[in-house]
Amino acid sequence: AIPPEKRTFANTFFAYDQMHEQFSIARQILFVVAQTNPDDDTRMLALQSSRKLNGFAIDNFVSNARLFEACAAAEKLI
Repeated sequence: AIPPEKRTFANTFFAYDQMHEQFSIARQILFVVAQTNPDDDTRMLALQSSRKLNGFAIDNFVSNARLFEACAAAEKLI
């Protein structure tokens, strides 16, 4: 986390973009495996993992008040 006194619009949203990009890559890999792998067990495991990852996204991105507050504060700096 970036300390509040060191936050800028650029460093806050760069960190958010990097985090979101890495998360999206992981989610897309699971999606492809869940949809295309010929092995039933592997597809099911990828689907279950994808669901867990979606839950993580809700808890840590969508419903994260600290993340929202950091982004809102950084936005005011522009």
